[in-house]
Amino acid sequence: PEGMVGGPPLLVLLASALVTPPTFVRLLRSASDVYELQTASVTLDVGARGDSRRTVDVISTVHIADAAYYRAIMHDTADADVVLFELMTSARNLASVGENDLRLRTRMQPAPAQRRMASSMALAHQLDALPYGSAPRFSRVADVPVEQLPPEEPAAAVSGTAIAEVARIVRDGAIRGAALSAGRARRGPPAWQQLLRAISWTVPCPELSLLILDWSWSRTRPQLSGVLEPLGRALSRLDLAAAQRLAYAQALLSASGPGGGSAGPGAELFGGGGAGARVGERMLQRNAAAVDALDAALSEPGAQRVAILYGPSHLEGPSGLIAALSARRPDTRVVDVSWRPAFTVEDRAAGAVQRAPI
Repeated sequence: PEGMVGGPPLLVLLASALVTPPTFVRLLRSASDVYELQTASVTLDVGARGDSRRTVDVISTVHIADAAYYRAIMHDTADADVVLFELMTSARNLASVGENDLRLRTRMQPAPAQRRMASSMALAHQLDALPYGSAPRFSRVADVPVEQLPPEEPAAAVSGTAIAEVARIVRDGAIRGAALSAGRARRGPPAWQQLLRAISWTVPCPELSLLILDWSWSRTRPQLSGVLEPLGRALSRLDLAAAQRLAYAQALLSASGPGGGSAGPGAELFGGGGAGARVGERMLQRNAAAVDALDAALSEPGAQRVAILYGPSHLEGPSGLIAALSARRPDTRVVDVSWRPAFTVEDRAAGAVQRAPI
């Protein structure tokens, strides 16, 4: 429809009732027992420039997914005038070409352990699937050089096996991932809960124990995690690839807020297991840098459509990237919300065994 004289287009007015989803990652189970992890994309109208509206495509992006997931992102950003993305890297890999405009100097590659983890799940790593640093359109970093970030808690030693890495992610997400509820940070687990969590590492299957502990301490889940049952079946038939995918999905959900929109007919929805990601000084600094980079891109001549790729936990809640952009640009409106499949897991019968790649 044609826009109204002196005001925003009718489409924008009709879409203004849309709101950002409470979580940007969710898990769906179809009627055929196929689990699908999905991430959200939100299109924002950020105001007019001359006779044209300017939009920002905020694309929630996970670091490990099907190769088709990243091909879809490439396709959906092909018409964007500017593409920005999250990337924690050293200042030596970045060049400043203007205020709030950082560019990659070199092609980025995942760490060997990250690549092994993706390979063990028969998935692709984001840095292998997207041309970060090797294509001009994928060179603009909306982040902070690691040297400028405040220190984080020292990480525990990481095993080289993919399933141990997934378990570490689940553990760290539950211990250090405090939550936002009604806009206020929730307290982390008390010492006795953390001790039980440490003891769980002595059992043969730490992933299963950790999921049970997460459920028993949850303030938001009235029932067992929907991931727990298919994870147990996958482990019972030695389908390690499926087990790792499900544990990885649970790790992403555990760091995310509740919700996730409508599941659709015949499907069951599992939203985030917590009440949001922990908002610390590092996250706030990185979110502010992303909004600064967005502002710089939107101020460029001809930049009518900007896309930004960022992790789900950075986009949620009153301290998230979208809220920060809306606070800086009060006329910002949501005009579209969509969900993109990241990967699937088939909950097959126990007799059909598919062993993980070695």
